[in-house]
Amino acid sequence: MAWAVLDHAEVTNGTTTTITFTSIDQNYQHLAIFGSGASDGRSSTQYEYDYVKVNFNNDTTSNYTGQDGCQLAGGYYSGYGFYNQTGWSEFNMIQYGPAGTTSDNFSTYEAYVFCYQENWSSAGNYAHPMFYSNTGVTADDTSDYWGPSQMYGIAKGITAAVTEIDMTLVNGTNWIQGTVMTLYGIEGV
Repeated sequence: MAWAVLDHAEVTNGTTTTITFTSIDQNYQHLAIFGSGASDGRSSTQYEYDYVKVNFNNDTTSNYTGQDGCQLAGGYYSGYGFYNQTGWSEFNMIQYGPAGTTSDNFSTYEAYVFCYQENWSSAGNYAHPMFYSNTGVTADDTSDYWGPSQMYGIAKGITAAVTEIDMTLVNGTNWIQGTVMTLYGIEGV
C-alpha cells in the first residue's frame, strides 16, 4: 500500500482560522491527515483541548453523524452517538495553546477518510464517505482533563466525491503558529 503527499498546510502566523485542502486528487482509495497543532481557545480552563470541526466539500448542513469514545484523566469518559451535526467535532481533539503565542504544547492529529472518491448518489442510505480520527492531548495540571480520544462517523448527506476538506476550531478562533497538517492519498490494497 503506497502513500503520497497530496497537500501540506503550515500555520505561519496567529490569524489562520481554517486549514483547507482543495482540489483533492481523486486517484487514491483513501485519505489520511497527519499533523501537529494547537488552538487558541477552549471551552473551560479545566479542558486542555479544543475540538476540530471537519467538513467535506463546503457542506455545513446537518449531514454528519457518528460515534465517539474517549478516556480522559480526571475520570471523564464519553462513548455516545451524535446525529445530524454540521460537521465532525465530537472528541476530534487538538491541544489548547495560549492565545497570541507560539505554543510549546502541541498535540498530534491523525484522521482518515475512507472511500472518499466514490459518487454516493445511487449507493443507498448506508453508503457514504466515512471519517475516523485518533487524537490525544496532554495537561499542565493534575486537575485538567486530558488523554486519548477516538471518533468515527459517516457523512450521510454527501453524495459526491470529496474534493475539499475544511478544518476549523469549535472554541478557538485561530490555529496556533507552528501547526502543521499534511494530507496523504492512500492506494487501495
